[in-house]
Amino acid sequence: MSTAIGSSARSNPMVTPLSIPSGTSRIPAFDAPERGFGEYFNASSHSAVIRLVMHTFGARPADFFDDIQGRGDGYAVTMKDGYRLHLSAQELQQAATASRFTGDDKGAVVSAHFALAAFIKRKQLGSGSAGDRPAFESVLATSLQGETAYNLLKGMGMSGHLQRVSTAHVIAEGGVGVADSYDFGSQLIQAGKAHQFGREGPPGRSHYVYVLVNDSAPKRRVTQDRVPPLAAPANVLPSTGPSTTRSRPQASEVLQGFNTPLRHFGEVFDLSSHVAVIKMMMLRFGRSPADMLEKIETLADGYNVTLKDGFEVNLSRQELALTAKATRFTGADAPMICAANFMLAAFAKRKQVEGNMLFDAALSKTLRAEHLYNVLKGMGLMGYLRFVQPDQLRQPGSVGVISPFDTAGALVVEGIKHRNGQTEPVGKDYGYQLAADMPVDPASGRPARFPAASVGVPPVNIWSGFYQGAQGNCVTVSAIKAAMMKYGQNPTGIYKRVTETPKGFTITMRDNCTVYLTHAELEIARAAANFRGADKGLVADAVFLYAASAKRAQLENHEFRAAAGYDVALQTLNDGESPGESLRRLGLYAFTRSSSVQELASGVPGTLADAWHSVVVVEGALDEYGARRDLKSSRWMQQGVDALKLV
Repeated sequence: MSTAIGSSARSNPMVTPLSIPSGTSRIPAFDAPERGFGEYFNASSHSAVIRLVMHTFGARPADFFDDIQGRGDGYAVTMKDGYRLHLSAQELQQAATASRFTGDDKGAVVSAHFALAAFIKRKQLGSGSAGDRPAFESVLATSLQGETAYNLLKGMGMSGHLQRVSTAHVIAEGGVGVADSYDFGSQLIQAGKAHQFGREGPPGRSHYVYVLVNDSAPKRRVTQDRVPPLAAPANVLPSTGPSTTRSRPQASEVLQGFNTPLRHFGEVFDLSSHVAVIKMMMLRFGRSPADMLEKIETLADGYNVTLKDGFEVNLSRQELALTAKATRFTGADAPMICAANFMLAAFAKRKQVEGNMLFDAALSKTLRAEHLYNVLKGMGLMGYLRFVQPDQLRQPGSVGVISPFDTAGALVVEGIKHRNGQTEPVGKDYGYQLAADMPVDPASGRPARFPAASVGVPPVNIWSGFYQGAQGNCVTVSAIKAAMMKYGQNPTGIYKRVTETPKGFTITMRDNCTVYLTHAELEIARAAANFRGADKGLVADAVFLYAASAKRAQLENHEFRAAAGYDVALQTLNDGESPGESLRRLGLYAFTRSSSVQELASGVPGTLADAWHSVVVVEGALDEYGARRDLKSSRWMQQGVDALKLV
């Protein structure tokens, strides 16, 4: 077998025996360093997860992967979940150079580089088709800006060995696990201490820890928290496949399939908004969770769920059982009740994640009623949402939802409101509908090409390379800059898919909103944007994002006037906006989080806005019409500003 990287046996984990045996008696001695001031780097999750994997299965790649075979200038790797990939010598070298792993045991560091490279390779292969997926080095650089422990464990093939248990339980058992930390980092929990960046201290505030189970290992292992036995699994666990029927259910099927009971006297209980939205989703997408969600992956004790806007949650069977018991849904269609419980559990789980609370608390808040718009957002429907007038709700075949009062919700089918078994005609109620699929002719399009930058690569000069040239569109400009720094300058890295046709572009955003932009509209947007900058390629890519945002504003009738025409939609982008609106119109609502000016000043990228202006913040500096200014010495450090970041 030839060496994997030139003649350097030290960089080839398969050539020389590693100094750590395959046993699992101690934690491998390496770690990732803390980032420098203003630096965009956090490999603490990678380090913590790889050390947990080595501790559980052994320190050699052959221990924690099912099979490794030398092939030419690299390796064919089979992970424990059966996933296969090929790693080249160059990719191994790139991972070794970028990781910055350090430690006394060089053999463990070499094995860690191999594990990191395999994870990155899998992530690259899952990022699109062969013709448009990002380069290995680009995926590596993005990943090392921060990654969740769960994504790393999945990406290393550990789904079948993964358990999530309470932090207190792991500490009491003297076990080893990984807990999420801040900024998409993680801590290794061992012997009651948290280990991160070469330091140890008390565990953070995470209530749960991920542990790995090696059933063949003859050592004591952390046991999973006891889960109450599930009554009749069929009443709790849905089918994770799409509907077996070719057509969507009829309105009568959904109306009679399930309902929420009336609350008891004195009880604070109202799921009418949730039921109305779930029924609308069934009529729009299909009756199964797989139809209503973007993706469902079955795990050992639950599901990894991706909502249609891209938000991911990990839902356990215990949480599903708890939800099914709490909702008290009734009806003639048991599978439909099961699907409705699944969707409500996913909604509550998202609320738990966003609110940093326990699942029980999130579910309890959900059961006490919810504003209709919050339910629509939490179900991942931002990309499909349309605010409509009463006449549109009365049209033949139309389906929508309205809020009759306060936190109540009702399904509307062809102008008739349905709530708690009661019906009445729509009056002057405005409501929401879900956009229909945009017809696309696959034969007439090809993947769009934006030659100025590779996918995933941020702009070389985010400051004067492209900047705002006129007052009014600062919110859109700062959002575009933030998105480019997070996902790369190339629009195909920011959006889910961009297809070019002879007449224009079909753009599908990360939240599944699809818009069609003509070449003529792109030129109109170029003039309306009034963007300036020294980097013409960067300006062109920014104009494309601006043009697509305006097209979405037109479809959504932004400011209740953008539907009048594309020129009017452009005007609505140029006359001031609320913070976060432009990030949402880029399809990034699910990836936007609240932040603080202090966090952005510490180096976390994001946007700041007050009543007059909005700016992007990168590496602790803000953008002042193309000039880089230090944030800490600026007026923006005062209270009363809105800070946002992308995750």
